[in-house]
Amino acid sequence: MKIFIALGSQQFQLNRLLKEMDDCIGLSDMPEWEVFAQTGASSYQPKRYSYTNFLPKEEYAKQILNADLLIVHGGAGTIMSGLEQGKRIIVYPRKKYFHEHIDDHQAEIAQVFQKRGMVFVCNGGNLKELIHAAMEHNFHPYHPEKSMIPEILRTYLLENCK
Repeated sequence: MKIFIALGSQQFQLNRLLKEMDDCIGLSDMPEWEVFAQTGASSYQPKRYSYTNFLPKEEYAKQILNADLLIVHGGAGTIMSGLEQGKRIIVYPRKKYFHEHIDDHQAEIAQVFQKRGMVFVCNGGNLKELIHAAMEHNFHPYHPEKSMIPEILRTYLLENCK
């Protein structure tokens, strides 16, 4: 199973996730996990899996495409990229409490996607269990919301171009 950990390109670290994955691999009954991480600004250096700080855009997209499971920070862009490709996703949001971000908006974003049945959210401590569960779970597929722009334009034209 290929797991891609994607932590984005902002200035914030997410060492908790990287350490927890090392622990999961060390204790795992799943030695066939092939894990690769794009660690961003995190200072922790994984010991049991491959990583790089940053990837070129094309390589980042390739990692998402080839992954069986994505474990991502709570950035909406990365979540959407995975959902658009039908990937299984665990969101591990950065938290203000751990000085991983300036607020908890990533957790709020993650909860919205979880309530829609599209992702699992991990707040730490249960990553291994969520990985196993995610590989068995039938997530709700992502369907882009129908754009309201054509309807807004139609209404405008009907009301103003008589």
